[in-house]
Amino acid sequence: MGRRVAEALGFRYIDEEIVELAAEKAGLDHETVADVEKRRSLAMRLLDDLAWTASATMTPSFAPSAFTGEAETELIRTVIGETAERGEAVIVAHAASIALAGRAGVLRVLVTAPPEVRGRRVAENAGVDEAAGA
Repeated sequence: MGRRVAEALGFRYIDEEIVELAAEKAGLDHETVADVEKRRSLAMRLLDDLAWTASATMTPSFAPSAFTGEAETELIRTVIGETAERGEAVIVAHAASIALAGRAGVLRVLVTAPPEVRGRRVAENAGVDEAAGA
C-alpha cells in the first residue's frame, strides 16, 4: 500500500533504506542493524515508544562499540527524522509513525487487513506459496 501511495504522489518509497542508512551512520553492516531491530519484542517496542513520545528529542551519539538495542532504536528514530526532514517520502515500518508523532507536515496512516489477506501479500512479496506467508 505504501509503495502505491508513494508512486501516486511522486514521493520516494522508504522502507529498508532506513536500516541501510542507520547502519552506515553507525559504521555497522546492514545485517547487524536489521537483526537487532528484529530481536526486539513487540512489548519492548511499545514501552520504548511510549517513553520516547513523552521525552524530549535529542540526537544521540553512536559508537559501534556501544551499539545495543536501545542505541539502535535511537539510531533508527534519528534516521527516520532525517528522512522526513528531506520531505516527499512515504516511510513504512520501523515504527516511523511513532517516531514522527507530533511533527508538523506529517500524515500518519495505519493500514490493516484480515490475516488471510496479509498472509497472501507476504507470500506474494516473498515469492513463496501462500501457506508459507501465513
